[in-house]
Amino acid sequence: MHKQMITLADGREIEVHTLGTPGPNAIVFHHGTPGSALSWQSWLDEAAAQNVFAIAYSRPGYGASARRNGRTVISNSTDIAEVLNHFGVSKSVSIGWSGGGPHALADTTLPQNVGAITLAGVGEFGASDLDFLEGMGEENHIEFGAAIKGEAEIEK
Repeated sequence: MHKQMITLADGREIEVHTLGTPGPNAIVFHHGTPGSALSWQSWLDEAAAQNVFAIAYSRPGYGASARRNGRTVISNSTDIAEVLNHFGVSKSVSIGWSGGGPHALADTTLPQNVGAITLAGVGEFGASDLDFLEGMGEENHIEFGAAIKGEAEIEK
């Protein structure tokens, strides 16, 4: 797996791990919450074994990626678009695990994206008939609890 820091148009750097030979087609892997690009190592190995260029990255504020104040799930796709352009990818499929599921779905707004897969995805936060945190580990309760309190709390 090859790790690199990619500088985006706004000056932030994000951590990107790749495996395989860059080309017009790729799979983009979105890690869970919390997490980082490293959680996809075995998947990148398998993709590369199938001659598929694989990209995993750490979302802003995770791994070695710089934070992006005010980031939303959909705005994260602008980062992915820059990563795809960096590698010359014209067609991609996104795969998201847990909290990465919504990010994979958001990538379907990109012209390069031809599909998305989510694994162990999360439900809609704030839905009246869903306890969003039910069954999640303590680390999720801590992180989401801080996020609900606002930017200053999550930054701590």
